[in-house]
Amino acid sequence: NTVSVKMYHVSLVLLVLVGYVQAAQQYTAGVVQHYPIKKATPQLTLDANYAAYNAYAAEAAMFGADIILFPEAAVGWFWWKWHRNNTLVFCEEFPDVFNGVPHNVACDNPDVDQTSQLARGSCMAKKHGLIVSLNTCEKKKCTYGKDHFCREDGWFFFNTEVAWDKDGSFKAKYHKTHIFSTNIVYDQPRYPDVVYFDTKIGVRFGIIICWDFEFVEPMRQLLRDHNVTDILFSTGWDNSFPLESAVPLQQGVSRAQGINFLASNNGQAPNKDGGGVYSNGVPLNYYFTTNTTGVRKLLMANVTTPPPPLPPPTSAALSRRAEIEAEIDMAIPVTSVVTPINCNVTKTGHCMAFDITKLTPGNVYTVSTPKVNGLSCTVNFKYSGIVPGEHTIWTLAADNGNHTYPATTSWHIQQLCEWVSCPFPSIGVDENGNKQYNCAYAPPHPGIEAIMSTRFDWVQVIGEEFNATANFMPQFAINGCEPMDPSAVMIEQTTSKQMPGNTAITATSVLPNLGDYPLCTFGWYNYPTIRYPQLMNMGKKDGH
Repeated sequence: NTVSVKMYHVSLVLLVLVGYVQAAQQYTAGVVQHYPIKKATPQLTLDANYAAYNAYAAEAAMFGADIILFPEAAVGWFWWKWHRNNTLVFCEEFPDVFNGVPHNVACDNPDVDQTSQLARGSCMAKKHGLIVSLNTCEKKKCTYGKDHFCREDGWFFFNTEVAWDKDGSFKAKYHKTHIFSTNIVYDQPRYPDVVYFDTKIGVRFGIIICWDFEFVEPMRQLLRDHNVTDILFSTGWDNSFPLESAVPLQQGVSRAQGINFLASNNGQAPNKDGGGVYSNGVPLNYYFTTNTTGVRKLLMANVTTPPPPLPPPTSAALSRRAEIEAEIDMAIPVTSVVTPINCNVTKTGHCMAFDITKLTPGNVYTVSTPKVNGLSCTVNFKYSGIVPGEHTIWTLAADNGNHTYPATTSWHIQQLCEWVSCPFPSIGVDENGNKQYNCAYAPPHPGIEAIMSTRFDWVQVIGEEFNATANFMPQFAINGCEPMDPSAVMIEQTTSKQMPGNTAITATSVLPNLGDYPLCTFGWYNYPTIRYPQLMNMGKKDGH
């Protein structure tokens, strides 16, 4: 295992939240990127991964950690996620608990099986003096034909996060509210789980798992109703570049919600990789690569809670913004110089690709998409030119539609406006036989971190008529889709119209001083779905 320690200094200004009286304090967090160990049997796999977890915990304690977070599926159930009989080994029944009540310390308790996961997690926390949060499976007995959505094998299987405090006491369990690609095995809770817990270090943590963060709930209730400012996020995120890369999305949700976001990703690189610790969008420590497989890495960071606000724009930045607005008035339509070609960055919506080597350095350009179910996107930019070896194909993507996924219970809505590079373009045809650039890709793509994107003096992205929700986030990344300093981005949101049951907003983001920064992607994401229709699984038979 390797340990990465970065301690970034940020000015500490107390962020006052309604109903939240906790004074600013610091804690040290460890988040693990862990490629699950696979052995000959499910039981041996479970044992090997818990042994690895204890080794991470010892390292984290050595570096002074208060909390350690482990990834989704990393106890090993991923390897058997399509087989319920095999998955059963990873599942157990955990006691019901609400914020540590009733008090339960399973470690060294003669009434508790010490080989159970309840005891293993308790002993890990107690031995190393850590708050421990990990992802596993909980099973619940049900009666087929009587209990709603019970399968023929008579069990509910829930993708579950469990947590213990430093004394080994069992604090929380959370059933993943929105299952993704695993409904052959896992069941979705009938009602959304809203789970948080208070700790001996005086910090309240809320819990979500992976795809949950692309829905309004339960995040909104955690932040609005329970004064949570620190989120634990276990994930096995499937990187789909260039739009849905793990680290920029994690940074985006932290920035949008003004929270501390601790993200532990399943290290099955190259397609499942990228995690870190973010405070109001500031990357305190993170890890991302597409060059390796089997990532096993511990990241450490000092975290201030409540998270300090970003500094306000300087007078120079505001002056620069005014200069940019004046330059936009003279913008040249990109389509008057370059004929756009369709591209496949989005699953639905509209995507326009341009070869920007045909543009003139020093000029200001503008281009807009057609409306997509009412949403329109515009990008304005000042082009600096190409550095040899950099990206030459850029795309403007707009999306506002329902998305469905294999082995996933139902759909969700995705809205986006993104100006994004197309680093490995190839020419293909769309479903109608029209020429298009293939820009969406999944790893592996060794060396992407070294690929520098096109240079711009500044970029502005405007999305008009987004749904106004609590799950609206900026996305900005440089250097092969790594996060950047969020204070470098100027963000505005204004109400554009009121409609029955909805408020439409216009979102503007500006990178006023890109200079030598090589841009990867820049724009807005919105996930306005509250919770999709209640279809807990796709069938009642054992999935094999």
